[in-house]
Amino acid sequence: MVIALAETIAALEAKGFPVPAPNGGGVASGKFVARVPKSLHAQLSTRAKAEGVSLNALMLAFLAEGLRRRDAHS
Repeated sequence: MVIALAETIAALEAKGFPVPAPNGGGVASGKFVARVPKSLHAQLSTRAKAEGVSLNALMLAFLAEGLRRRDAHS
């Protein structure tokens, strides 16, 4: 992994692109991308529409509920 990082930095510098600063302290941006099967995406979109919320709001609720359940069983 260290070699891949070094190669990526070298490639960015060689092309004149800025090298992003490391994420000091592990501060989360509040964004992430999750790749899911098209069928799951469709089911989630349908559910969000039926509940009158955005897909983002639905996923946030599902993730928070899952974490609460996991913490309750720990």
